[in-house]
Amino acid sequence: MNFVKKGIVLNRGSSGEIDYYLCGDASVVWFNGKFYMYYTARYDTSYFATALAISKDGMNFIKKGIVLPVSNVGDIDEERASRPCALVFNNKVYLYYIANDGVDYRSALAISKDGVNFIKKGVVIDFGDVIDSSRIGEGISVIRYNNKFYAYYIAGDPDTSRVALAISKDGMNFIKKGVVIDVGATGEIDSFIYGPLSAVVINNLIYVYYQSYDGTYFRAALAISKDGVNFIKKGVVIDVGATGEIDDDGVFSPHVVCVNNKKYIYYKCDSWDIGDTAFAISSN
Repeated sequence: MNFVKKGIVLNRGSSGEIDYYLCGDASVVWFNGKFYMYYTARYDTSYFATALAISKDGMNFIKKGIVLPVSNVGDIDEERASRPCALVFNNKVYLYYIANDGVDYRSALAISKDGVNFIKKGVVIDFGDVIDSSRIGEGISVIRYNNKFYAYYIAGDPDTSRVALAISKDGMNFIKKGVVIDVGATGEIDSFIYGPLSAVVINNLIYVYYQSYDGTYFRAALAISKDGVNFIKKGVVIDVGATGEIDDDGVFSPHVVCVNNKKYIYYKCDSWDIGDTAFAISSN
């Protein structure tokens, strides 16, 4: 849980490029012997798409362009197809993402055989009546656990947001199980919880890295579970940087991938809506 910051690994593009405004919310998987980074590319003031960058070492990435664009007017993702969560299953990339039609946010799925060309499959988790009555559009992270798909997502009601769980046998039809990580008391590091988030299985334990907020600072926090349902909070794992550092405004959208006994955590720095992707590494 001791991460060492390594700096920015993916910068925003120049004016007119696909990720000029935002290059963040990264989700990284090990696929075909390389690191595939799917990230939110904000290329104007309204539209958010998902782009791809590939690396051999997890630090030096080459951008490959948009792989999940927004759709046509009237579709579920006509304005946003962003905040991706990639999962490799049966030699395919299952790309869960947040879809927005200009009004509502939902969790959707696209699938690819090569990690580049995706077929959209539609909504997999919609907003509900109680804990997620207002929004589920801040983040989702899906893992394989107990031979099922466990989806951890940010569930928002009119008052607050929490981490909720939904489970599926096929990765498309999910059954909601309710809140698994609640907000902390006023003044605690996670008195507010926002997305995106990242779940990973390590030694049969589920680690959920989430974006915590105490009313002043955004940080990356961690909670761990033995069964995927009952979590114990472990506190901050990546704190804000000192004044003048790349992440002095906050640590946003943490995502962890484990390769060769190391944990690579990617996170967005700078600010909530405008940022680059930074990187830290841990061997414990």
